[in-house]
Amino acid sequence: MNILQFHTERESTVEVAVGTSWWVIARGRLRGLLGRSANKLKMPAPLQDIDIVDDLTGQHVSIRKGTYFTVVSVNGRDYYFKRLTGKFDGTGYQTRC
Repeated sequence: MNILQFHTERESTVEVAVGTSWWVIARGRLRGLLGRSANKLKMPAPLQDIDIVDDLTGQHVSIRKGTYFTVVSVNGRDYYFKRLTGKFDGTGYQTRC
């Protein structure tokens, strides 16, 4: 089993390839500025509904948006986040009948 060591810094620095147009560079810098500004303002991140099955670990992850909450499910365990603020609200568990 291989264990990967990840960097502790979450922000990545992206190197620009030779020949990249000024428009691509400007767009990337604007996107970074908007993302950092949203983080400083503590804005919740928009998420799309999705189901992911990790072939390596066999884990099942799904994200669902409701009226009041965004629900992130990991292997049937639900984690609820307030829809408008993004703050964690609690957990639950799906039972299979």
